[in-house]
Amino acid sequence: MPQDVVVQQLMHSPAVDIGKGHSCIFLELPPEAPDYAGFSPQLVPHYQRTLNAAQQRFMARGLTKVMTNFPNTSWVESSVRFDGTSAPVPFCNLRTWQPLGAQQTEVWNWLLIEKEAAEEFKQASYEIGIRTFSVGGTFDQDDAEAWAAINRGCRGTIGARYPVDFRGTRYYRDKPIADFHGPGTAYPSTYSEMSEFALLIHWQRVMQGKETS
Repeated sequence: MPQDVVVQQLMHSPAVDIGKGHSCIFLELPPEAPDYAGFSPQLVPHYQRTLNAAQQRFMARGLTKVMTNFPNTSWVESSVRFDGTSAPVPFCNLRTWQPLGAQQTEVWNWLLIEKEAAEEFKQASYEIGIRTFSVGGTFDQDDAEAWAAINRGCRGTIGARYPVDFRGTRYYRDKPIADFHGPGTAYPSTYSEMSEFALLIHWQRVMQGKETS
């Protein structure tokens, strides 16, 4: 998918507040893209046999899906190419975030693939997962630098003086998607930060004793 198309889809794909701190974002395929783009054609009949209509629609039109189940379990599912000419290969990454202290977190990481998939396809999905979301993966290395920098900034002089700024969410708070087909409240951009904001608000309520889980 061309980069400009990806950017446009990210701008207009939903961020979802499912409630109780659970939240997700997902990149929807553009209308001209075929169903199940990025998935193994051999697995499509399996999805059609085992998923209900709503689940099939979500799978068929969602290219990338990122979700966190409160408080510390996350998963990401997407498709990535090995190079500029090969077909994209899907992977599913499941992880838990284990706090070791105020400034340190340990990540437990698993890669999942359907047991019905061919062995060659399982290996390709595993390799894509290792190259992207793992201790040596491109995406995780990039994200880890940002996380560390944000942490340092929040503990600095200016960060300690002012509250975290979530003014970017104001534009979207009163604009939920009326006909969203899934559970929860969806907002019209993954860039809205509404899903992250919902998780943090619930976490704050739990820490204040206003919620138990």
